[in-house]
Amino acid sequence: MLDQRERGMRGGLGLLLLFASAGWTAEGPFAWQVVEQVERLASDDARARAGAAEALGFLRACEAEDELIVRLKDGSVEVRREAAMALGWCGGRESVEPLIAAMDDTDWTVAQGAWVALTNITGMEFPFDALGERDARAWREWWARAKDEAIPAEVRELLRGGVNLAAGSEVTGSTTYRGPPNVLTDGKLGPEYWQTKNVEFPQSCAVDLGEVKTIARVLIQQYADGYVMTDYEVATSGDGETWRSLGRKEQRSPAQLVVEFEPREARHVRITSYDNANRTYPTTFREIEISPPSNREQERGLRALGALGGEGAAELVMATLGPMRARPDALTPTQQAALKAGMAALGRLKDDGALPWMIGWLWETEWARSAAQALGEMGDDRAVPVLLAAYPTYAKGTNGERPARAPRDDTPGFLDLDRMYETPFHIAEALARLPWDDPRNRASLRQLAPLLIANLPQDFDGMMLYEPEAAQRITAYLLEVAGARREAVEAGLGYLEGDESRDGWPTQNARQVATWLPALGCESGDVERLVGLLEHENGWVRINACKTLAFLGDGGAVGPLVEALTAARNEAAYGYSGRFLDEEYADAAPRVREALVRALGILGARETAGLVDDVCADEGSVLEVRLAAARALADLGAADELREIAEGHALHTVRNAAREALWRRGQAWERRQAR
Repeated sequence: MLDQRERGMRGGLGLLLLFASAGWTAEGPFAWQVVEQVERLASDDARARAGAAEALGFLRACEAEDELIVRLKDGSVEVRREAAMALGWCGGRESVEPLIAAMDDTDWTVAQGAWVALTNITGMEFPFDALGERDARAWREWWARAKDEAIPAEVRELLRGGVNLAAGSEVTGSTTYRGPPNVLTDGKLGPEYWQTKNVEFPQSCAVDLGEVKTIARVLIQQYADGYVMTDYEVATSGDGETWRSLGRKEQRSPAQLVVEFEPREARHVRITSYDNANRTYPTTFREIEISPPSNREQERGLRALGALGGEGAAELVMATLGPMRARPDALTPTQQAALKAGMAALGRLKDDGALPWMIGWLWETEWARSAAQALGEMGDDRAVPVLLAAYPTYAKGTNGERPARAPRDDTPGFLDLDRMYETPFHIAEALARLPWDDPRNRASLRQLAPLLIANLPQDFDGMMLYEPEAAQRITAYLLEVAGARREAVEAGLGYLEGDESRDGWPTQNARQVATWLPALGCESGDVERLVGLLEHENGWVRINACKTLAFLGDGGAVGPLVEALTAARNEAAYGYSGRFLDEEYADAAPRVREALVRALGILGARETAGLVDDVCADEGSVLEVRLAAARALADLGAADELREIAEGHALHTVRNAAREALWRRGQAWERRQAR
């Protein structure tokens, strides 16, 4: 059998085991993952190197830029391609020339990946055909000119954003109470506006661009929420007589109404109001903007500033985003993308002057997530007290109540038991990347410990994963920093063993508490207690006890797991349920055999392959359990059993899992007709 450390690394558990061996507090989970993936870049296995490069890109691990540049010359096409793509997320000035050179790679996918990465790093989009002549002269000529500039002139130009074709254009209105209509195109969002009053619907205004132009977006800045159109139409025309509608909308419009559409040729744009929230005033508009097709120039420029840096880069980012502070909840989709890119850029630039500016965004509900991510990357511990203060506002309460604040796109319409809200996750993620040298910060974090536990996702209507998840790693680390991790483990084990005293911990029910065990990192001394939980009356407790035993990697758990699996009935034996929110079968411990077989696989118990194979073949086992058995056999390296499954198992999904496992080991199988 594999030794404990190797089994852990193979099963995706290496980070948890390394935390435990280092006393948990040496560094945070982000740093551990970067170290782990950089080490894998030196693997003899090309697939491992490619996977590491891909992971470093997903992590936005700018610290790994030098190692990724080296891999642009790897002997494996897959590694070179993944390294190029990863540099698109975490490369900077040092990556530009190597990526330009990679555009001449013998493999077209590497060349294409290098082009994609360059567009992300620089904001430039010079044409390049990876399947054609591979002409990279435009890139070389531009960089030869731009590399010595602190901030390339072309990047500065991108920050100007899209053009407002309506600026200074003539505007005619159906009637006017207050105006004149030309205030709508004066480029000022000031006190002046065009308004109609006490006249019959419809009322309209039309903008004359002076000549036919290609347009793709119209923005109408209305006076306020109480004066918005509730039935409206936007139409275009080439001659001012024949109009082509973009569609009439009989719905309440936002105060900042943005209409985006496929590019079309037009000289005139007309906005017609058929009804209004305040019917006394059919129209009250402040400004109209008309734009050509956009490729998000500001977003590209801001991302380039973050990657290329240069003197004054942070100040330029903040100046570009400054106007968005006035109405952060009324930004267009294009502006929203630019703001996210700008915040990420400030995180990379790590500029002291940007810290207070970024902290201010923590209290904007829609933008706290992005602000927290940037603060985490900045690495300045002055952000710690502010992040700690913001966390309770965005987190679920200890009794399970929903957060006081949550972004509009992160508010579930149904139960939220099995998920973590995005804002508290990103605040916790940021905290796990920051220094904890100040004991006052640790004390404040200890106060939040029950809340951190309450925000762990529960097992409900969700997919069971048999490796530590991001929220689990982050929560375990922060609790250890606070000196509360072991206390939480003891509280959880005690509750599940019958001690229901709360002691300040959010022990709502056994299913919730059971999720703590694999998340918080039990120790080898807990094995006997975890084995006892394999007979708990609650099936979710049994499942999480299996996961925790697997994560610990203690071979002493194999015997009890085998006993539990041997004694377990298959799902069909429980009969069909059919009740809403219930399992398909009336098993009181839903899919517990899935957890048992996966645990045996992760533990490397090769002697159990026959038992696991029986579960996979059992026609009374549901699909999830049979698939779990095939994956466990893959963990066990049971080639003969996998080959039999690959050739003739009744379920296509299970056959595919076995075939993939064999393919990864370079082993073949015969294609036979399945039953």
